[in-house]
Amino acid sequence: MTLMANYWAESGHDVAMATFEAHTQSHYPLRSRVKLVPTSLNSASPTIFHSILNNVRRIGKLRRAIVETRPDVVISFIETANVRVLASLFGTGIPIIVSERSNPAVYKPGKVWEALRLMLYPVASRVVVQSSRAKDYFPRRIRSLCRVIPNPVLIPEGFRRRNTIRRDGPKRIIALGRLSEEKCYDLLIRTFGRIQARHPEWTLEIVGDGPLRQTLVQLRDELRLQGRVELSGLSKAPFEKLGQADMFVLTSRFEGFPNALCEAMAAGLPVVSFDCPNGPREIIRDGVDGILVPHQDAEALANAMERVMGDSELQEWLASRAPEILDRFGIDRVMRMWEDTIAEVASVSVQFQRTQETH
Repeated sequence: MTLMANYWAESGHDVAMATFEAHTQSHYPLRSRVKLVPTSLNSASPTIFHSILNNVRRIGKLRRAIVETRPDVVISFIETANVRVLASLFGTGIPIIVSERSNPAVYKPGKVWEALRLMLYPVASRVVVQSSRAKDYFPRRIRSLCRVIPNPVLIPEGFRRRNTIRRDGPKRIIALGRLSEEKCYDLLIRTFGRIQARHPEWTLEIVGDGPLRQTLVQLRDELRLQGRVELSGLSKAPFEKLGQADMFVLTSRFEGFPNALCEAMAAGLPVVSFDCPNGPREIIRDGVDGILVPHQDAEALANAMERVMGDSELQEWLASRAPEILDRFGIDRVMRMWEDTIAEVASVSVQFQRTQETH
């Protein structure tokens, strides 16, 4: 979202970003032209009664905060926020584009939120999903509003990929993501533990933090992988981590459109990924710019990792083709898809046409 806001701000558009937090600064850098609108709507509800009351209050406060920005169009991310935005702006006539950021067939926000999503999404101007399989989840009345728009892939300014792989010396496998159940890092650690003795030059680094950190540290220690597996915590410079790695592995149970996988390919890394729903199959061309593995098949994962680890020519081939993702999902191309969708529902098509002519 910050990437999109900065892109449009640099193109001369006025952009306001409303958050549910009270923070007056974004964790991710925002251009000065982007107005941050903290609504302080995140608060705990001890009972169902308080939850209902708080959500009614949130809807009123959110309506005022958004209307005061006088938007031509509103874009909302994440299912629970989408429901609140649609409810809060009902009757205003403001075009609303809601966007699903995960796999709706797998990630369930709860029965009440699911019912509200199916009830309110038909009043949205458009529903943006990240893959065709995510679109297929919805009933026909919502599918007709859907537009498939992948995440844009962008390399930070100044980042330089290695021209060749390292054939000698220590090598590193990297995984990026939240230390939570859906990322399945326990399986990754166990799989690496099975094959690491045959590849003493390789180590595994998992970058991220989350509720399973202590559990994963304990698993690593139980498998006696200290010194071979590192859980290095959060990083504000993931591309620096990718630039130091030699292979990327994704073991998620489900995804929306995995940014980390795209970033690893953009950084020129050989990648191995479970064919989980959704995302990897739309991103990786199996055998061309990465390796797809049957979903949750630990044996196949171990075989694929060893195949790449033991074959420098395969590493070189995959690394040379992986950056082509920047052509397929480059920011200008993806942002044109967003602008085309906005132009379908709001009276800003001429403005966006001028913006496209400048890129």
